[in-house]
Amino acid sequence: MAQAVISNGDLGFPKVRVPSFLMALTEQSLEKYGRNLPEDTIILVDSSLEIPDWLAARKYYKAPILQAAIEQVGKAQTANIVSVAVVNKLLDLVPPEVLKEAVAARIPKGTEAANFKALEVGFNLL
Repeated sequence: MAQAVISNGDLGFPKVRVPSFLMALTEQSLEKYGRNLPEDTIILVDSSLEIPDWLAARKYYKAPILQAAIEQVGKAQTANIVSVAVVNKLLDLVPPEVLKEAVAARIPKGTEAANFKALEVGFNLL
């Protein structure tokens, strides 16, 4: 599991204690981290997941992240970039061009085309 703490202020403790957002791409991660969340936690799940009864009563979002990475981008490894774009759109964190610049600064040389395609696919999933 990956954690990210996003804040406009100083961080006193860098580990997520009470999440305001959860993304689950597997049923195992949804079961492990999805229970007992605050009622206002935004939950995003991959559309391939079976939604458990305990989650069906809550508001959640579904997106075909893994399928899109494989079928639209052509590489399962791009699911992380697809998901970054989906999360960014859902939470309205930064303008798309800023996200593209951030991704460009961190991806290996020679992978730009696939990763930029993954961003575009992710922007259009929700």
